[in-house]
Amino acid sequence: MIPLHRMILETVVYYDVFDYPLTEFEVWQLLIASDGDGEMSAAPSLREVGETLDGSFLSKRLSRSHGFVFVRGRERLVFDRIQKGKRADRDIRRAKRVARVFSALPL
Repeated sequence: MIPLHRMILETVVYYDVFDYPLTEFEVWQLLIASDGDGEMSAAPSLREVGETLDGSFLSKRLSRSHGFVFVRGRERLVFDRIQKGKRADRDIRRAKRVARVFSALPL
């Protein structure tokens, strides 16, 4: 059985490779619970994940800011993700407006 703090750390580090900080909920939802040999650990609760994130082992390795969890020293990723989210929202609204215009055109 894999310790929960190791599963959390592996999950956050995996997504850090893609410059993607996770929310606490996403850490729980995307938790890597396999040891690589196909051995799965029991799924923890969201509360257990939050309590483990507050523990001293992970607080030395991970940081939290604006609701995101990331590898210590990578604070800029939070700003980047927030900006990308705003840009995506804007682009989706624009695409919906264009789709409405096209749907009104006769074939």
